Amino acid sequence: MTSQILNKDQTITDFLAMLGERFGKDSFDIVDHWDGDLLAVGIARRDNHKVLAYVSTCGLPDGGYYIELEMPPKIDDDLPFQCVGRQEGIDFEKAATLIAEHLTLKESYTE
Repeated sequence: MTSQILNKDQTITDFLAMLGERFGKDSFDIVDHWDGDLLAVGIARRDNHKVLAYVSTCGLPDGGYYIELEMPPKIDDDLPFQCVGRQEGIDFEKAATLIAEHLTLKESYTE
């Protein structure tokens, strides 16, 4: 996770902290295309920011997340990305699993 100060809601900063604890703080980058949205953030592969997971807590109960998984656009597509999956109202465990699979993150084990 790139070290940057985020002006985000506590639900997002807590989510990022838990994700960093699980996978290692340097295992992903924050790519915040939504800097004006305090309830959303992008999490990307370190080697390819076009492989991205959009995370939002807007309108969801505490501990609930909306995840959208994005890939580079198809050839000759005018859209900036293609959505390859989305889940709404899921808990942290399910969100972390989806993001890990999408970004190929491995759990960090500390002794």
